[in-house]
Amino acid sequence: MNNPEQLIIYLDIFAFLLLLAFFILLFKSSSLFINKKIMAEFNLM
Repeated sequence: MNNPEQLIIYLDIFAFLLLLAFFILLFKSSSLFINKKIMAEFNLM
C-alpha cells in the first residue's frame, strides 16, 4: 500500500458508499414517516 493514489481511490469509494447508505436510510425513514402520517389521517376519519 505504498501508492497514495490507490489510497485516495479507496477512500473515495468508501465515502461514496457511506453517502449512498445514508441517503437510502433517509429515504426509507421518510417514506415510513409519510406512511405513518397517512395511516394516522385514515384513523382520524
